[in-house]
Amino acid sequence: MFVASQADMSLNVSDRCDEAATQSSPTSNDGEQAVAQTNEAAENLEVHIAAFQTINNEMKPLLLHIRRLRKELKAHMNFFQGHMEENDLQTLDIGDNTLHSLVKQKISYTEERLLQFIEDPSTLEAYKEEFAQEVRHFRVKKRKIQITE
Repeated sequence: MFVASQADMSLNVSDRCDEAATQSSPTSNDGEQAVAQTNEAAENLEVHIAAFQTINNEMKPLLLHIRRLRKELKAHMNFFQGHMEENDLQTLDIGDNTLHSLVKQKISYTEERLLQFIEDPSTLEAYKEEFAQEVRHFRVKKRKIQITE
């Protein structure tokens, strides 16, 4: 199972950056400050690139695992959405989450049409009646549980 706490992950990242920085400490013997800064910037870049690649490689299996879980979850979400539409429900409590169904009107405008509406606002209502589409959105939010004493 791929479980790690946020503190563990941030600690590992800072440790890796510190290790990489100590391994590649800047040394400049030519005395020119600009050259030293350029070398230091290049070494810092290398440190960050190495840390990025390490972290990115560790994240890949986790992201693949999450992708598989989301595919499994999608089948259940489709069921919940169908259930809500059949029973005309606006909200559905699912464990400690709540699924909200929002119905909105969607209307597409072109810039040319928008200019016509500004000139003559009465055409807007006729356009809305003709081209408006109802769109249903579903959102999952963490349920607010009230503690009773």
